[in-house]
Amino acid sequence: MLRVDTIGKVNPIGKPHVYFAARKEDYGYLNSVTSNLFMAANVAVYYDDQQNSKNTETAELLRMNVIVVILTEELLKSPSDVMTRIFPLAIKNGIPLMILGMTDNVGFLLDDFCEKNHLGNHHVIFPNKKDPGRTFLTKLKDFLAEHAFGNTDRKKIEQSLDGRIFLSYRKVDKVLASQVITLLNEAKSCLSYGLWYDDYLTAGEDFDEEIQTALDASDVFLFLLTKAMLQKGSYALEREYARAVEEEKTIVVLDVIEGSHNLPAELDEGDPILLYGDAIGELPDLMVELMGKRERTTKWEKANQNYHLGLAYQRGIYKNRDENIAVDLIREAATAGHMDACDAMVKICVDHYDLASATDWQQVLTNHFAARFQKEQSLDALDRYLHHLNLLGEYHGMKEDYEGMKKCYQSAQELLDRVEGWDMDPRIIEYAIIAADKLGTFAQIELPSAEDKASQLDRIEDYYNRSFEYAKQFMRFEHSLKANRFWYTPLMRLTDLNREWSNIPLEDIWENYYNILKMMLKTDEEFSSYETLCDLSGCYRTLTKLSEQLCADRTLELSLCWLERARQAYLTSRHLERCAKYAEAMEYTARIQYAAGNLAEAIRNLNKATKARMECISGNKKLGVNVAPDVVALFNDYVNDAHLQLRAESYDNAALCLKGAEDALLAYPEFLRTKKNLITLEHLRQYFN
Repeated sequence: MLRVDTIGKVNPIGKPHVYFAARKEDYGYLNSVTSNLFMAANVAVYYDDQQNSKNTETAELLRMNVIVVILTEELLKSPSDVMTRIFPLAIKNGIPLMILGMTDNVGFLLDDFCEKNHLGNHHVIFPNKKDPGRTFLTKLKDFLAEHAFGNTDRKKIEQSLDGRIFLSYRKVDKVLASQVITLLNEAKSCLSYGLWYDDYLTAGEDFDEEIQTALDASDVFLFLLTKAMLQKGSYALEREYARAVEEEKTIVVLDVIEGSHNLPAELDEGDPILLYGDAIGELPDLMVELMGKRERTTKWEKANQNYHLGLAYQRGIYKNRDENIAVDLIREAATAGHMDACDAMVKICVDHYDLASATDWQQVLTNHFAARFQKEQSLDALDRYLHHLNLLGEYHGMKEDYEGMKKCYQSAQELLDRVEGWDMDPRIIEYAIIAADKLGTFAQIELPSAEDKASQLDRIEDYYNRSFEYAKQFMRFEHSLKANRFWYTPLMRLTDLNREWSNIPLEDIWENYYNILKMMLKTDEEFSSYETLCDLSGCYRTLTKLSEQLCADRTLELSLCWLERARQAYLTSRHLERCAKYAEAMEYTARIQYAAGNLAEAIRNLNKATKARMECISGNKKLGVNVAPDVVALFNDYVNDAHLQLRAESYDNAALCLKGAEDALLAYPEFLRTKKNLITLEHLRQYFN
């Protein structure tokens, strides 16, 4: 059966589909490859849960945007569905192949295989190969930008260039080539020139054809003449140089061979400009002399060029990635009033945790779209204005400026109160739901300090009721997880409000929560996701607590339902976040079982929770994710398990639990070395002594 993995375990709809193709024995690469893909782009990764690609139907493969092939010697030397069916299918139907070579020699083996089966020439990305040029992650980003997202900015970047250079060299001269690349990449006079070299070959594509395309588009052919280039079998000399001559390109030969030597006969062709190694610093000026600069007269044209050149440096398109140069160019364009550049500056500032600057740039965008709406008075303009106003509110919230955040949502609500005709546009209704919900939340936060609590309660209820009514309108246009969550969230908030501030009987509150739970369960059955699992966990937790207050018989039944739902979600897709929710459900159920006198079941669930927490810690450490919540929970599980084992008179098991807690404290003192934890352990030790 085909499984899918996404960032945050959200619905894969709308995300580029990437299929993981490998021998069963090579499925150990799945987690690391998936993690790298997620760092590179927001994609959905599909794989077979039985680790057998034969189970994946052709129709499912044809829906993929990219197919990742884990290339090993064994894959090429023994019959496999990956190479006999999937590989030719992708080529035939134009599905990009991202070929990841796991050992150095598989590239040659693939060449032989493809030649034998008439499958063309294909470039391979080597994850473990150190490259002075671009990193593995950079290559993944470039590949996915080109093939998974259909990079619409590439053409605009090409139009912003004043010229293009094709760099030709032998692989063994990579260090020298890197020096030339860095020189041309960082020279201010060459910022507007694109540079192509073999690192830009796309994995899975016919590299011969791709080189031809790049050479055709170039203005200058830059050839590195080294001792290695004089040896026989040089593709660069025999094929690339010959093509440059044939196409009458401007040819520059950088001769770095020391001492007297004869030039290859091939260099007699093409009337090349000869530059010696000791004059390498003159390359940038020579490029300017050969290609010149395209005239851009208006302020907007210059800003537009700077923005797209910034994107080139940011994404590694015709440029080596250089974040500093990218930011300088994009900031210059944004300062000149280029709105796409302003948007890019917001993202850059957020990525660098500069929330104050991100908010400032977002304010510029919001003001721009506010002015556009005043001028056009259209629903499209209203949608863009509300979109940026909503983002502005989020950025104020991220920097804990809650007053600024509140003002944004108040502005949105006031605008919607003035404008007519938007209630039939689902885009605008969505922003109305968000604004009403946020304002209700702010009003609820202010409730304890409000002088007239009755009026404040009415105001809160009005906001949440508005949000609910808008949600019902939204559901007329869209049947989705988002629509369902919009629908039951205000009901949950109203019930929470009544539970804390009204005199409604506890039995009625319990009934309201139970009805909401049924809505959530129905949503989860249809749109199973991590969000619905979190919603369900919160609702189950509240219901079981209320059941304890009511002394209801359904307390244990509800906690077991919660546990089973979390277990099924975890087994369906063994993601770390779902594992944590499963552990949380087991911990809570263990407490309920202990209260009900089921000591053995409580111990069993706590043991399972401990194992699940250890799995979460191990997985999150590999991904570089914060492990503090799981570490604290693991420590508490060990301590609680020790207490239960003592009650069951299982002293050896209790001692093991105590040791587990002590080991956790030693391993993670930054999270666990608190006065409370130290006292807890000391009490347990005294009991054993």
